[in-house]
Amino acid sequence: MMASSETGSGKRAFGGPLWLLLAGASLLALVVGFKINGDELIHVVLMENAAAGHWFEFNRGVPDAASTSIFWTLIGALFWSLGGPTLTVIGLKAICFLCFSLKGWLVAQLSFALGSSRAQARLAAAAVILIASSFFTSLSGMENAFFTVLILAAFSIFSSQLRSGELDTRRTVVIFGILGLSCITRPEGFVISFVFALLWLSYIYRFERERVLVLFAVAAGSGLAIILPAWLFHYATTGQWIPSSGVSRMMYARRDPYSLQLGPLWLYGRALAYLAAYAP
Repeated sequence: MMASSETGSGKRAFGGPLWLLLAGASLLALVVGFKINGDELIHVVLMENAAAGHWFEFNRGVPDAASTSIFWTLIGALFWSLGGPTLTVIGLKAICFLCFSLKGWLVAQLSFALGSSRAQARLAAAAVILIASSFFTSLSGMENAFFTVLILAAFSIFSSQLRSGELDTRRTVVIFGILGLSCITRPEGFVISFVFALLWLSYIYRFERERVLVLFAVAAGSGLAIILPAWLFHYATTGQWIPSSGVSRMMYARRDPYSLQLGPLWLYGRALAYLAAYAP
């Protein structure tokens, strides 16, 4: 009886603030959710040109390594090819709204799987949804929420593997395929994938030691099958291995080694020393 009473009071304690947070999120979504702004304006120009066959060109006829989000450009270019600017804006917004909601659901599921109560998991989800920078970029049409969902999905599938006690090949292909997509969606995907791979290797070495080489080959092949074609296409088109935005941030970081503006951490020599600053 005591447990039931505590459970009921816990639900009331978390329930009120949770619904208040979600109501606030809904209101803000109505205010900013139907506008294309910020860096997405740059993305849209790159998408329009890519749909016309001018990949990685902000100004027609001038290839430029201006984008670090190859996959997001591809998605937008497909929308543009099918329905022009109207479908592009509507399609990108639909993905952003879906992922904005889905990332909260994934956080709740992971929190619950790690032992949190349902009320605590829901509160964690609401808190993640309402992070200011994430909220703005998600609803302004940028790729941030989509990227977040990719990472959370990889962790969620890995969590299901651990709960089932079976590190099977099929789910391993899916996990590292998703991580490969994250790497060509945002450069931070390389850092997160590296850290994830270390965590994953520690588990397979402990529980599937006799299959370590096979699973590692499957994981590496699944990720590289996504990353290498995109990277080679980028190089063949622009003549640059590293996007211009990455180069500029690396140069800035070399001038100020204590700055957190390191850009693509996977390209910078001191990346691992500052990795903790980017940890979730």
